[in-house]
Parts: sequence; structure tokens; C-alpha cells
Amino acid sequence: MKVHEIMTREISVCYPGEALSDIAQILWDDDLGCLPVLDEKEMVVGMITDRDICMAAFTQGRRLNDIEVSTAMSQNLFACKPDDSLVAANKIMKENKVKRLPVINQRSQLVGMITLNDLAQEACRKDGNKKPGIRRCLVSDCLAQITQPTEKSRLELA
Repeated sequence: MKVHEIMTREISVCYPGEALSDIAQILWDDDLGCLPVLDEKEMVVGMITDRDICMAAFTQGRRLNDIEVSTAMSQNLFACKPDDSLVAANKIMKENKVKRLPVINQRSQLVGMITLNDLAQEACRKDGNKKPGIRRCLVSDCLAQITQPTEKSRLELA
């Protein structure tokens, strides 16, 4: 099964010059955990999460409406293509410890989003004799890897 078969196609987005207060409001209103960040050519240049916003406020000591997305977004982008297999998307998430992947075309333009939740839902789906597009053990292994504490957090707990 391919990513384009289960990805979400209508995605809220943001831009580097926007204020974090506006992005926090979108995340709250739409019950989201992250937004892809697009440049003026509509190419994905990063991701911003609710955690990124909180940490920017803490580390920069400024109000959210005074902080731009560009100073808080993750520029280390992990993405997949619409024709990638669900197993390949799962592998990218697992190896990079991310729960969400923008789905991009050949020009790095956003065409959708796939999440660990999408993979889990697909793994549990039963369509008659049709096998699910991804096995449950792959999804649970991915979740276990993503949620594995970092070395830094292990040291802080000790």
C-alpha cells in the first residue's frame, strides 16, 4: 500500500515570518500538534510543533507574538513521497524519531501529511480478505523507537 492512499490531503500550513502566537492559535483551534512551514515558492522548509513553540517562548524569553516561526521551526526535515510504501514511511519515522511526515512531490511542494496515527489506523483496518497495508508489529516497533528516551533525558532522570 502507498502513502497517497491514506495520507491527509488538506493540510494547514504556516510561513517563516508568521508570529508564533498565530501558529499556536491554529494548532489549538484545529487540534494539531504541528504544521509544515512553507517558503514563498510553497516548498516545505521545516516543521513547527507545539513543543517548539513552548521551548521558543522559554529560551527566548519573549512573547509569542514577538517571535517568528523561523526562529523556532525545525529545519531538519524528514519527508516522504506519495508513491512511497507505508513500510518506507514507517521506517523514516522510526529512524528519525518523528510522528509526522510531510508528503512532498518532486519539487518539494506539500501534497499531504502522514502520521504514526494514520499507520496505526491502517494496521488495524480489516477489509474482508485484503491484508492491511502495514503490519501492527512495524507500527508498534516504530512507536517504541520514537518514544525511547534520549541519552540526555536518561541522565536527567538518574
